[in-house]
Amino acid sequence: MTCMNLALIEERCMTARSILYKIFMLFIVYLFLLPVTSSASQEHKEFNTPPDKDGPTTVYIGLYMLDIIKLDQPRQMLVARYALSLHWKDPREAFESADNKPDIVIGDEIGERIKYMWWPDPQITNQLGAITEINKRLLIEPDGDIFYSAVFVVETATTLEFRKFPFDRQIIRVEFESFSFPKDELDYKVWGERTGVNHNFQNDEWILHEMSSTAGIRRLWESEADDWSYVSFHVPLLRRTAYYLWRILFPFCFFILLSTCVFWMQRESLDRRVSIVAAFALTAVAFNFVVSSYFPNVSYLTILDTIILSGYLMCGITIVSVISLELFRHHRKEKIWSYGNMTARFVFPIIYILIWYSIYEIFMSSSDKIVYLIDHS
Repeated sequence: MTCMNLALIEERCMTARSILYKIFMLFIVYLFLLPVTSSASQEHKEFNTPPDKDGPTTVYIGLYMLDIIKLDQPRQMLVARYALSLHWKDPREAFESADNKPDIVIGDEIGERIKYMWWPDPQITNQLGAITEINKRLLIEPDGDIFYSAVFVVETATTLEFRKFPFDRQIIRVEFESFSFPKDELDYKVWGERTGVNHNFQNDEWILHEMSSTAGIRRLWESEADDWSYVSFHVPLLRRTAYYLWRILFPFCFFILLSTCVFWMQRESLDRRVSIVAAFALTAVAFNFVVSSYFPNVSYLTILDTIILSGYLMCGITIVSVISLELFRHHRKEKIWSYGNMTARFVFPIIYILIWYSIYEIFMSSSDKIVYLIDHS
């Protein structure tokens, strides 16, 4: 019985020594790997730190609009193709090169490369959908100058103003900001040489004008604790009005002006003359329904809406004038009836044209107080 106890005790001691030996070996391995992991952690922390220790790192950003793919006016959304350019200097990325050639990384390899270097993290603040990158390139000079360029397609939100439609001029904006580094660590500057628009761009509805840009410091939301550096690019778009003038505006105004021909038809009966004006008014209404799909869906009046509404009112005024003049004839006041018809032949078309021109001047005026007051009443 005693021998069996001694054997059991000896077996347990051997097991304990084996466990202690394994723990000791694991401790030795840990001590051996500790400097390596610590160095890697420190190196990773170094990569996440901007290169300039004395102040914010300056990153130059340029944007070039290549073309417009789609401008969704009811949703106030733009899909366009851009070329983005970034430039900054990071001495930690400097390297020796016998032929002074830069290190070039292209395509998907860039994503793996920037894991081991500092990245300014530019984000489009008014972005709606995912960015589709067509091609991209990262170039690192031996002295640490870094250049990044990419061509991409993105859907962005933009504010469209249609009060002057179809003579409107829209401003498309694209804003960049970093949400990783506040203004004390990162400072965006506009890269003027890499900013602009494609002058060879052709579109049936829009004309591209020169791009403008602003840079500064702001808080995107009032509740934010930090200030951030941002760059905002603005592209003016001028609508081509020829289609709306020749296909919509001029035909509609022609129908309304043609209704004044009843003042030349003195031998026709009253009901006949009124029915002619009503026929032209109904033609204008039907024409408006046909072309209404080309109008922006907004709650306020545009120039085109106001001209069309005034045209309906003019048809009503023409009918009332015809009936009023016919009453003079009914009361045997032939001279007043004849003089009124002769005067209305020329006065009514001139007044209608002047009213339409006044509408245009009111809407296109820089201080559009009348329209603003009506719309916000």
